[in-house]
Amino acid sequence: MALTRNLYIAMMFLFAAEVPVAIVLFNFKHSAANDVPDEMRGRVMGVLSVVFGAMIPLGSLEAGAAAHSVKIKTI
Repeated sequence: MALTRNLYIAMMFLFAAEVPVAIVLFNFKHSAANDVPDEMRGRVMGVLSVVFGAMIPLGSLEAGAAAHSVKIKTI
């Protein structure tokens, strides 16, 4: 995606990469909500929200650091 200079092609690549991630996250949260006992559901969903809420910024920081260290020559 980074090598293209066309915005619309880059957006198509980004959409194609994000749809499977959204499906997996939806299925994971749905399974977690349905498989735990009723009295534990709020706690489990709270922990999942904290974990996913913290992992996205930390992963973005790591991805940014990795992207900064890689030099790609564009055509």
